[in-house]
Amino acid sequence: MVDQRVAAAFPWLGADLQVIGRGSNPARRGATIAAAGSYAYRVDDLADAAAEIQLQAKAIPPPLGAIVADTLEPRVLLEWKQNLALFFREHPNPWVVGVKDVRAVADGVVIKMEKAECTVDEELRAAQASLRSAVLDWLMALAHIETTLGLTFVDVHLGNFALFQTSGGERPVRKLIDLESLQPLRMAFEEDSESTGWMGRPSPTVPSAYTSFLHGFGDESHRHALQSFFVALFVRKLERYMVDGLRKTCLEHARDHAGYSCDELTKVERFISEVAEPLIADLKAGAVRPDRFYQTLLRRVGGPNGLLAPTLAANRYAERRAERGIYPIHPGDAAKWIVVALCLSFLGCIVLHEAGAMSSFSRSYLQDGFCVANKDTPLVSSHGISCYADMATALGMLALVRVGRAKGLSEAAVAPIAKNCLSLLGHGVGHLCLAIRTSGGGMAAFEGLSPAARVAMFAAFTPVWYAFMMDRRRSVASTVGFTLFHNTIQTFLLPTRFFFTHVLLAVLLGSAQRWLRRPRAEKTHYYAMEAWLVDVPILLAAFGEALTCDSFLIRVGGHVWFDMIVPIGFAVYFLILVNDPRELRPRAAASAAPLTDHATHPQQLVHQQPSLRHGHVNGHGTTPYDKHAMLCAAVAVKRQVSGG
Repeated sequence: MVDQRVAAAFPWLGADLQVIGRGSNPARRGATIAAAGSYAYRVDDLADAAAEIQLQAKAIPPPLGAIVADTLEPRVLLEWKQNLALFFREHPNPWVVGVKDVRAVADGVVIKMEKAECTVDEELRAAQASLRSAVLDWLMALAHIETTLGLTFVDVHLGNFALFQTSGGERPVRKLIDLESLQPLRMAFEEDSESTGWMGRPSPTVPSAYTSFLHGFGDESHRHALQSFFVALFVRKLERYMVDGLRKTCLEHARDHAGYSCDELTKVERFISEVAEPLIADLKAGAVRPDRFYQTLLRRVGGPNGLLAPTLAANRYAERRAERGIYPIHPGDAAKWIVVALCLSFLGCIVLHEAGAMSSFSRSYLQDGFCVANKDTPLVSSHGISCYADMATALGMLALVRVGRAKGLSEAAVAPIAKNCLSLLGHGVGHLCLAIRTSGGGMAAFEGLSPAARVAMFAAFTPVWYAFMMDRRRSVASTVGFTLFHNTIQTFLLPTRFFFTHVLLAVLLGSAQRWLRRPRAEKTHYYAMEAWLVDVPILLAAFGEALTCDSFLIRVGGHVWFDMIVPIGFAVYFLILVNDPRELRPRAAASAAPLTDHATHPQQLVHQQPSLRHGHVNGHGTTPYDKHAMLCAAVAVKRQVSGG
């Protein structure tokens, strides 16, 4: 829920405030980000500051850790955060989220800032931008803050770099968003005689007690211990996010986005292997200071021929299209448009058959609404067999979910299987109701019922329709509303022979229109896989059942084969994922707790030629060019599969 201190500081917002995010800092597990309109609001308080100090003190080697825990007061850390916010309110920075207001509340402050459209991580997952240009913007932002304000951005991942809309319809801009990641690490490393160019410019005021902490409380041995701690912490962060995280993003692009050129991905991989990893090694060895890391990094990749320079002409054309908001259609959306076309075509065929203007569908299918074998024996009719098969395969899909999680598939990967196994179970219950109702051989399940019997059928089919209507974005009230609407139409208005057509349109056409309206950033490759492996085959099977019922399908079980499209499609989906090493995460790694962390102007640096370093990677004797070949192969395979 929204932190009430936000509502107290900005009382006119009232019910407009909504939670849009939660803190990932281990010391701020309960913290939330609220939003109203085009602004976001966060609270920093003494309790969070105290928890952060204790968390860091445990990681700092003794005896300094105990001294920090006893000496550094929470109000000092809170004062630093407040000073940061006030500084960026008075001195807006093109690379940092805009702060609009800072208000004191009980034991803390509320910060009002710009609300981002999405993080750059989300932007890249949706293939809405050039990966190379996003990484270059990222490095520009980090180096700009380091060289102009003397601040080091510690929590350096693309989730802390976000896309913001600008006024006047100009191109969106990317900015750093986590203010508490900005730290004056220079104070732990600068010598008293050292000249600092940034000091001639306005910069956030560092509280004297915080300065004392960064100086090791005046003890040289404590200062050296603190320097070692900061270097080790910064190295872990860089290896985790700038190397492993960025490489994972690069591989995901090779797998998921056929529109990206091999040259684009190779440049980013070479940046990781030839620049970032060697410079991190220099940082670890003491050859470069943490407070000068980003400017050195940018110097090595800038210039017209640098590793992050603009790529091939074809890719520059793609970037210009992206700047105008023109993106290639998402593979999942392409499948959903096919679903829409097939749904409307199927409905058109039913209408034409009812009007006597078409005679392609099987006669028994048109009479019954399903391809039903063994009508006189309900336990072995197509409805009965479909009930048994649906329930059995729903349990099988549930087992796939458990196995997938055990093997390391993410929740996003198994979620479509989990949702559809419940839907399939409800589908089986529906067939059981139809089997019981049509046990006398007649296929009219709803016609001729007394009012009391119709109410009983309405109650029996309510959980079935609820399973069909479930959607994670719908509230329970909305789901119940759609359930009652469709169940009422089916039970009291439509003949039984239109049951199948009604379900097809309500479920698949409804799902398609909802997904097509969603932001591209929410559409993953799992969405595309489900659409192509399950949704499209369902519509093709619907035509197959209607066209071949009398000539073939009724002799081999009838409608049950239509129902089996869902578990078969998800079995293929599951096999593809569990045989892709990139999809499998070690369970220990997946559940590991987050880390306990918390010279030259950049515009000139990008015009300088980088000094590249070559060599073995991670001690395994693998050259960067082996990784480049893997990326190119991944792109080639992706294009063969997608037809790109």
